Amino acid sequence: MKGSKMRPNLIPVLLASALCFFPATLAAQAVGETGATAKKGIWIGNLDLCGAGPVKATASVEALSGLPIVNITLPAALRDALAKMTAANIGKPLPIRVDGRVVSEPHVNEPILGGELQISGVDQAEADRIAAALQSCPAETARTAG
Repeated sequence: MKGSKMRPNLIPVLLASALCFFPATLAAQAVGETGATAKKGIWIGNLDLCGAGPVKATASVEALSGLPIVNITLPAALRDALAKMTAANIGKPLPIRVDGRVVSEPHVNEPILGGELQISGVDQAEADRIAAALQSCPAETARTAG
């Protein structure tokens, strides 16, 4: 169209080093939890990313695509839990939830072993919100949901 900017589709991707997770869907819906039972915070699968205190996270723009991303470095207390969870879910979708709402649902191609990952497929406001929430996680013991 003349005079209008084409915006590329936002594709949810979870990266760990050279590891790429391809999305199943981008859903902005509750994950079967309502009211008081909805899990607050930021979760990957059943792992509470705020379960071990503040997380190093920055919102930025991916250099090649120009799309918003969140770069995350997990504390040591969560790295093993994420590695085990991703190893157990190879070939399956692993939802990323913010306050009970799925913001991305990438498929696991291989385990994330280094504790560094990247979330894409969100708009800049959501990327900023996720990064700020992770940076301000209260200090707690790592936990998972059953």
